[in-house]
Amino acid sequence: MWTVSWQDNPEYVWLDDASGKAVMITVSCLSYSTQYIYNVTSEPIYAQAENWRSFLEDYYGTEVQITDEEWFDSAVRFALTFPLGEGGDQEQTLFQMDLYIYFADGFTMLSPYIWPYQASAHS
Repeated sequence: MWTVSWQDNPEYVWLDDASGKAVMITVSCLSYSTQYIYNVTSEPIYAQAENWRSFLEDYYGTEVQITDEEWFDSAVRFALTFPLGEGGDQEQTLFQMDLYIYFADGFTMLSPYIWPYQASAHS
């Protein structure tokens, strides 16, 4: 595992030795006050989540969907699900990775933890 960071910004990318792909990403983003998010609009947050979903789809070459969200006082968590496995749909398993947007602190973190997605737990 390698960590790449930039001196002037609190941005980090953790790279897997074997694949060279990023497994965790933390980057700065615009910060929004909680008053702005709850009283005006949350569209910028949804736009960020969609940009990450699209990036991951292109980066990993698999379909990625936002299947769940959970709002906190100063952050939101989006569940990103994607299929992995060989062959057709029957042999593929859906997995989940979480995207955290800390809108009050101005940074976004793509979690490195991936686990099998269970739709019943998120319905």
